[in-house]
Amino acid sequence: AVWDLPQEDIEALWSAIECPTLLLYGADSYPFLPATARRVAAGDRRRQVEAVAGGHCFMMEQPQPTAERIRRFLDALPPVDPQRRAAVRLVERLEQAGDGLGRVDKQAVD
Repeated sequence: AVWDLPQEDIEALWSAIECPTLLLYGADSYPFLPATARRVAAGDRRRQVEAVAGGHCFMMEQPQPTAERIRRFLDALPPVDPQRRAAVRLVERLEQAGDGLGRVDKQAVD
């Protein structure tokens, strides 16, 4: 599990994410989550951190508000180039098909 990793490794994983990211956590969840979430998002405007009503499984406790919050985040993102979107879908299909090509590097389509 990701929480079994040393803090440096967790932060390295987060720093490898280059796209806009919304990190939601339940306000009544584990006490370490707010500080951890703020730390991994610090200094990167692409990362948004927000506490939402509920516990650890807030998305099951509050499905509609959770979905609405995610939708607002996605709607605020700039449009994606249709050719790039098609290329990413192709890569995903190749990965799912397991057709002997192995893992395809998604950066190759960027």
